[in-house]
Amino acid sequence: MAQERFGIDPMSGPCWKDELISLRPLVQGDLDRTHGWLHRDDISRAIGVRTPFTKEQQLHWFEGLSAATNKVVFAICEVGSGGHIGNVSLDTIDQRHKTARLSIFLAESGDRGPGRTGRTRQH
Repeated sequence: MAQERFGIDPMSGPCWKDELISLRPLVQGDLDRTHGWLHRDDISRAIGVRTPFTKEQQLHWFEGLSAATNKVVFAICEVGSGGHIGNVSLDTIDQRHKTARLSIFLAESGDRGPGRTGRTRQH
């Protein structure tokens, strides 16, 4: 997968963790949940996702990540429960200029705010 190209082993568990959240590679088992989230107006508008798209189209996108050299996607998970609460991605990765675009979303409004995202911005 693309994660391996960036030195991330998808089988080794979280690739980043603090007291509240962890990041791990997005896996196929996350797609149904993510499909529902991305079809919510509050999320699709905020991150600029074009909807509707089918689950088959999403699977095709996910399978394309394995060949991508300019995109990597992670699941944001709660440390205590391990629950998948959102996604974070780096795309338009430019190795030459050492730049990328960062996109983050937390699905539920109760998970947003300084208790979660405020901490991640500090790191």
